[in-house]
Amino acid sequence: ISLGYFLFDFSWCVCMKTEGPVMLAHHVVSIVGMVYVLYQGRFGSELTAVTGASEFTNPLLQLRWFMKTSGRYSGKMAVVIDFAFVTCFLIARLGVGSAFHYVCQTSPKLDLFVKAGGQAFYIISWIFGVQLLVYIHRKYIRKRSRKND
Repeated sequence: ISLGYFLFDFSWCVCMKTEGPVMLAHHVVSIVGMVYVLYQGRFGSELTAVTGASEFTNPLLQLRWFMKTSGRYSGKMAVVIDFAFVTCFLIARLGVGSAFHYVCQTSPKLDLFVKAGGQAFYIISWIFGVQLLVYIHRKYIRKRSRKND
């Protein structure tokens, strides 16, 4: 099911040109990882943990998109959704994700391909995290400091 979702979403992003290279890399790493795990018949619990943690914030991201496309993305609700998304993302991907990344990278059970995929996914998570912090700074912090000037 997850593989089907990622294949569909990746195809949508490519056909509609809605996402940049980081999101496309996220999809490719996820798809390759899922295909590898299915082929090997191993590492399913690790992949499930990574997929669950990485898609944990997706409902907030989708809510934000639906509000934007329907013209309702403004006011306090938009601020709450932005900060809830960023907070959940940073905790899940860079907090819990960092601990999980360490465990996976030091595990003798995982093969080199799985560890490389985990490393790629971790780097992508950090790029997303930096992009989110830049967005929050640009939209809220810099904007607020201009009002105080």
